Amino acid sequence: MTEKKKLDKKWISFGALMLGAGTIYKLGFLKDAFYVPMQEFMGLSHTQIGVAMSIAGWISTFGFLAAILVVDRISKKIMIPASLLGICVCGLMLSTFPSYTVFLLIYCLLAVLADMLYWPTMLKTVRLLGNEDEQGRMFGILEAGRGLMDTIVAFCALGIFSAFGSNAAGLRAAILFYSIVPA
Repeated sequence: MTEKKKLDKKWISFGALMLGAGTIYKLGFLKDAFYVPMQEFMGLSHTQIGVAMSIAGWISTFGFLAAILVVDRISKKIMIPASLLGICVCGLMLSTFPSYTVFLLIYCLLAVLADMLYWPTMLKTVRLLGNEDEQGRMFGILEAGRGLMDTIVAFCALGIFSAFGSNAAGLRAAILFYSIVPA
């Protein structure tokens, strides 16, 4: 493989990782933009949303520690797509406005997929993509790009919600949008 092709492959891989990093948490933090619609159309209380976020937070915290064992044992070529597709499946399930028990299960899965599988693997992959001289710049670009992707995706989801009438169908469409984007 020529040097130019290697460089192109590196930056395409980096771009895909950046897109994933900017979208992986959108469903897990649905309440950031859609708190009131979640309560109204999914029938959730403040307490139920808080409990789901708390449990997901605990899983995320301890999941990072458990990820140390997993990241080096499973290929990043399996981990990254599997976690992104898992997020998509969770979003499809969430779009059905499931029972609270299933809602909790989905939030637990979102924490596992994003924080145990995707995030540590993505960080390791970015570190491996660049040499010592490039890593600082690559992580800076990653954070800037991630923030930009996050903002663009959030604005699009809000636009979809509004276009569908800011009702249950709008929330479902926004959730489906958040589900499709990481794929």
